[in-house]
Amino acid sequence: MFYSFVLKLKLVNLEKNSNLIKKFQNTGLLREILEKVKGSTISNFLTKDKEFKEGKIYFIRITSIDSKEIKEITKYLYEKKIFSEKITIQNQNFLIENIIHNEENSRFSKQMLLQDFLDLKNLKSVKIKFITPTTFKFGEIECFIPEPYLYFGGALKRFNLNFDESQIENPLKNISSQIFKKIKIEYSNIEKRVITIDGKNRETFIGEVIYNIPKNELDLGKIVDCLSRFSFFSGVGQFTERGLGQVLIDS
Repeated sequence: MFYSFVLKLKLVNLEKNSNLIKKFQNTGLLREILEKVKGSTISNFLTKDKEFKEGKIYFIRITSIDSKEIKEITKYLYEKKIFSEKITIQNQNFLIENIIHNEENSRFSKQMLLQDFLDLKNLKSVKIKFITPTTFKFGEIECFIPEPYLYFGGALKRFNLNFDESQIENPLKNISSQIFKKIKIEYSNIEKRVITIDGKNRETFIGEVIYNIPKNELDLGKIVDCLSRFSFFSGVGQFTERGLGQVLIDS
């Protein structure tokens, strides 16, 4: 199962000496959870605020593409919630108010079984919303453009690495990433963003892109449908474990 849910957190005991919200940092909850699991992503705080405020509610999204890992994560978080144990993020203390699993209550909450990836639509196009800064890497070159080959080629690699064939056969295991060079960008509205990770400034982008699949490439439309759904959980590009490359899909 692939899993995405949202933590609802309440800040208690504001630490005024470190009240700036620092995004994409491997600290606190990030480090504590990521030491337990490797196939997961944790978003930055889903807020436009620049400073923490005591008593305010904040949200963080967590995804996993490994069913064993999601059990470890949810067990850890539910124990914290049940016993009202504080969790520390960026030197601030939070209590877990709720763990939101329902898609009706958050657009970031969703679950999919492996079998769901066999029910594929033959897409003609797909709209991708890059909701957090995204950057790709091609060899040693960092790319901050929504190139179809980098998006779907990277998603294919992650899909094949994480697909559990003990349940069903991987429908994409014999697909070459070269096929994604046939996909064209029909529409693009992106903004460049410079963010700091580990003390280094990196160019990234956010925004919307519509990818168009050629009419004579019927199987390609199904492959794009599969990888688009998967990328909702896995993220795309570099530093997904810190919340970069998170996307929403509109096909």
